[in-house]
Amino acid sequence: MFGKLRYEWMKRMVTSTNDDGINWQYMRLADVYLMAAEAENELGNTSAAWNYMKPVLDRALPSAKVAVLQAEYTASQQAFREGIYEQRALEFAGEALRKQDLIRWGIIDQKMAEAKTKLTELANRTGYYAGLPDKVYINNAEDKDAIEVYGLFWGEDDPEKISKLTAAGWESKNWFVSNSANALTEGNIDGLYVNTPSTNCLWPIWQCFIDASNNQLNNDGNYGQLSD
Repeated sequence: MFGKLRYEWMKRMVTSTNDDGINWQYMRLADVYLMAAEAENELGNTSAAWNYMKPVLDRALPSAKVAVLQAEYTASQQAFREGIYEQRALEFAGEALRKQDLIRWGIIDQKMAEAKTKLTELANRTGYYAGLPDKVYINNAEDKDAIEVYGLFWGEDDPEKISKLTAAGWESKNWFVSNSANALTEGNIDGLYVNTPSTNCLWPIWQCFIDASNNQLNNDGNYGQLSD
């Protein structure tokens, strides 16, 4: 179906016990705008490309921020290309488009390697993530309109404030370390990554189809087999 991701506008029809009935929204106006912007830029028309990107940013950002991005993105064709990378990541987060975008741009290996590095640094609190607090404090009291959180950002580890929060009933959680070990393990990270993603751009073949193929199908390389 066409339209913006808005639950109450979705037409739903449950077809089986494992189908939630939500029709997959395969196109949004923002996607049309950003595809047009990308096409114009690749044709060398960066100024025209901005006219397609601008409506997407206008609805989401203050005008001053849009002006800053305009100056940054329209500086060159490559700068605008980087802007497309960035804005499609933000606009379509969680909408299952990113992998195919990265494959199409030919940068999936680069971006997955960057993601692995960032996850490793996050797990060990090094690099960009150095100095983050070990614990996060949460106030989830029923009389609160929203969940209050302390400890997500650098500097939010003041002992005096933490003592007051704890006395007020705030709960704490170790968000980096569990049982004296990193909560985000190498296995977690490696499970999301293969050494050369560009050579493994398809889903593995399900085991039931392999079994029925008379040995004509297999999952080789880094693919694991899926059970049915």
